[in-house]
Amino acid sequence: MARFPWACPWEYVKTLLLAYMSSYLTVFMVYMAQGTPVINILTSKMIASEIAQTLVGCMGLIFVTPLTAIFCVICFYKNK
Repeated sequence: MARFPWACPWEYVKTLLLAYMSSYLTVFMVYMAQGTPVINILTSKMIASEIAQTLVGCMGLIFVTPLTAIFCVICFYKNK
């Protein structure tokens, strides 16, 4: 069975999460090394805002890609 890139949007989300959060991974590791509980790390302003930006960016990319493809198909067939 062939695997298509649009079959599983979670693959894109994982990639984008890693790409966006890579700059804050070191900060996260410092918090963990100090023994800070994970819930406190995730609710800190810096990390929470980065998580929110990542999720909103991922949703935007996932929703915009199919809409762009549909728009291109409509424009292509209109010109034919």
